[in-house]
Amino acid sequence: MSVFVVLIPLAFAMAEAISDWRKEKINGKLAFCLETSLTDIALVKKVLLSLDYEVAESEKQLEITIADKTRLRLQPNAKGTIDALFIGDIALDQGKEILQQIASEYGNLVQQLIYQRLKERSQNQGWTIENETVQEDNSLLLTLQV
Repeated sequence: MSVFVVLIPLAFAMAEAISDWRKEKINGKLAFCLETSLTDIALVKKVLLSLDYEVAESEKQLEITIADKTRLRLQPNAKGTIDALFIGDIALDQGKEILQQIASEYGNLVQQLIYQRLKERSQNQGWTIENETVQEDNSLLLTLQV
């Protein structure tokens, strides 16, 4: 018997990665905060490093420098998701664009991790992967022989 499994890129799920925002002032600098749907700060750190950002880490928060004097601080919130706090001179649209890039890479990383876990578990169950096909939308179709 064959079973089909489809892994859909989380970039689609991340399309609404930015759901809410608010303005603030931090140390006299204009700042705005965007709430994301990202949940794993360790994966976010891997994404930032893969995008060649220098990451400063402290007390479950990450910080990178964007452009000259703009910083992005990523930190978990009470809802279990990650807030993105932009501090400095950056337009809201530019901040959203940066977060979309981070969310897209985050989705790719999550898909890779799920794929690896699925391969390991299927081997442990004695199943074999008959076919792997990358679809036009970058989803992955796996056919398992069980």
